[in-house]
Parts: sequence; structure tokens; C-alpha cells
Amino acid sequence: MTKSDITPISGDHFEDFILLTNPDHKSTKTKQAWHALQQQTQTHVPSTTSIDLNRICVDTIRMELLIFPVVEHWKRPLTNTEWNHIDKESVLLERQMEKMRKLSILVRKKDPLSFPDIAPLFNKLIKHNKELRNNWDEFKQAWSNYKKDWQIFQMEKSQVRKSKHKSANTLSVDPANNSSNEENITPPVSPPMFPRDRWHALRVGSKALEVEVLHQCQRFRNGTKQDREEIKEATHPGVKFLVEELRKIYLKTHGFELIKRVKLVQERNDQLMQELQPYFPEPIITAKMLEKTKHSFKQRERSAAGSKKENKSSGKFLRKIILIILFIFLGTFLIFFFQNQGQPPGKSLMKHLKFVPKNKTLTAKSSTANKLSEFDLEDMMQSFGSNIPVQESSERLKKMITASPEILENIANNILLEIGKNTVFVFSEAKSLFSLLERQTGKI
Repeated sequence: MTKSDITPISGDHFEDFILLTNPDHKSTKTKQAWHALQQQTQTHVPSTTSIDLNRICVDTIRMELLIFPVVEHWKRPLTNTEWNHIDKESVLLERQMEKMRKLSILVRKKDPLSFPDIAPLFNKLIKHNKELRNNWDEFKQAWSNYKKDWQIFQMEKSQVRKSKHKSANTLSVDPANNSSNEENITPPVSPPMFPRDRWHALRVGSKALEVEVLHQCQRFRNGTKQDREEIKEATHPGVKFLVEELRKIYLKTHGFELIKRVKLVQERNDQLMQELQPYFPEPIITAKMLEKTKHSFKQRERSAAGSKKENKSSGKFLRKIILIILFIFLGTFLIFFFQNQGQPPGKSLMKHLKFVPKNKTLTAKSSTANKLSEFDLEDMMQSFGSNIPVQESSERLKKMITASPEILENIANNILLEIGKNTVFVFSEAKSLFSLLERQTGKI
């Protein structure tokens, strides 16, 4: 294949995939892009005489924008690693801009006639880089302002709470006014998410343009002009760049074959790799890539088999538990059934207490002559085996029944004083009684 068979990257139709990142046109343009991708896959006819790198570049970036939201999560906050990576990329963009300015000045001086052919590439590259830098600078500025506003919000809220606390102590300010002031303080609105898809599209597009600009300006090396025939390259740099991007799609989409849209992207990716293969000296799908995909496939198979085994083992365990519960239930039922069958029909299972009096008892039908002997408190204490003497009730206690509240209070106070004085005696008697009860219970 000669170099004349290769149509280089020109930057034409780059707006086709840029519109996929515009929120106003994203939904309609995404549907159109999926429809166009399906038509391209079905009507693909590989060319054996020429290759259009610009068309492949547009298709590649468009596929990345279509499929990466499926295999990656675009709409999430930036991690610290991503923030640092994009920050480094912005520094590289600065260097790239300076490098392109110097190169454009050099081409104007050395070959002013050929500069108009390369100028569109310079303009598109600078335009992409400017938008990338502006987007990142605006995003960083918005987040720094948000942090400052959040600190001010926290300070104002703490001041209102302090004043509310002071007013609650002094009761000099209306608390309703403080609560209304606290509600009036609104938190700042967080800035929107970083547009990953737009950054990715512009960054890949700028890299593709940079590769083509450096390739076309390669003959102005070291400040001297060289003929095109003197520059010999085995592989076009644009082909190398596109092969790497297609390899990324191959690896990222591997394992998602069950999703129809991913399968469609994989088919189109294979078609584009087949087009580039004649212009690339080695196999695009290397043995290392195949080993990596097979390894991940084996891991998924192992995890799936492991999950199946776990499901089977858990199912067996549940079955065992259910069977054990059933056997226990049946066993208890059979034992209860046979016990009921073994009982004679005349006897009842429930036992009743039977009262058998030893001494004389009185009933409603008893005559008045059969009265029980008098049984006072002393006899009852003696039957219990207690040696505590029974005393007559105090006159003070009798007065408490009919006394007025004031006299009742005086009597109660006096009784409490006496109880306090006799506490030692009471506890000693209680101890002896407790030991006596222990001995009696031990005999029983």
C-alpha cells in the first residue's frame, strides 16, 4: 500500500460526535448515531485499494461516546485520581499549544506555499485545546467558589445558632425571629458534574489532530526543510493512533456481549480493525490481549460456577433444615398421640387437689354448738414456732385513726424517731428469725 492510498485525518465531521455531548441535542443525536451505526455495520464493504483515516477516527470516537456510558459510569463525581489526571492533562495542553504556535511559525517561514493546506488542522487543534482548557478552568473556579460559599454558609448558620442560644438564656429576643433567620439562610447550589463525555471527545480529537499535524510537519525537523521522499515511515502515525483507540474499545467492551448495543459496537469495531490491518505491520489483536480477555472470561466462568455451587449448597442446606423440622414435628405429634391412646377411658389427665380436713370444720349447715375454739394471735405465733412476743397496740396508734392532720403528723414523726432508735434490735431479731426459718426449711 502506498501513502497515496491513505486519506489522512482532516478534522472534518468532528462536530458529528461533538453534538453527542451537547445536552440540548444529546437525546436525538444519540438515537441517530445508533441508527447510523447499525446501518454501517449491515452495509459494510471493506475497501482493498484505499483507506479513509478521518472517517475511521470519527466512527471510533462516536463509538466510544455511545458505548462508554454502558461500560463506564460517566455521571459521577470526579475522584481524586481523576482530578489529578485531568489537571496534568491541562498542563500538557498548555505545552501542546505553545508547541503548535512555534511549529506554525516555522512552517510559515520555511514553506509559505504549503502552509494554507496545514492551517485548517492548526486552527481546529487550537480550537479544541482552548475549549478543553476553558472547560477545566471554569469547573475548577466553580468548585472553589462553591467551597467558599459553603464556608460562609456554615459561619452564618453557626452565628444564628449562637444568637439563638443567647436569646434562650436572656429571654430578650423573640425565638420565632431567630428561627426565621435560620431558615432564610439557604445553602449554596453545588456546581454541575464535570462533562466527562465532552472532555473525552475533545481530548481524543485533539490528539488525533496533533498526530496528523506532526506527521505533515515532520519534514521541517530541526528547523530545516526536507523533501517528502527523504522521510520514510513503515506505518502511518494516524494508523498507529487509531489502532490504539480501537484496542481500547475491544478491551473495554469485552465481557458485555449479552447487551445488544455492545455487541453492535463490537461488530463495527472488528470491521474497522480489519480495514486497518493491511496498513499495520503486526496483528491488531495481539496474543497478550487475547490472553487477557480469556483470563477475564475464565474468571467470570469461575465466579459463575462458584455462585451456582453456592446456590446449590445453600438450597441443600435449607432442604435439610426443613426435613429436620418436619421430623421433629411428626415425632412430637406421635408421642402425644400415643400417650393419649395409652390412658384408660375412666381417668382424667388433669389432677385435682383434694381437701382432707384433720380438725373440726364449719360449714353453712353446721350447728352453733360446733364452734371452733378461740384462736388468738399468740396461739398462731406459737404454731409458727416464733418467739416474738405479741404486744398490745399502742394508744398512739389508736389515736391516729381519729386524729387531725397536724396531730397525725406529730405522732408519725415520733414513731419514726423510735423506729430509728430500735433499728439495731429489729435487725438482730430479723437475723435470728431468718436463721430459724433456714433450719426449719432444711428439715423439711
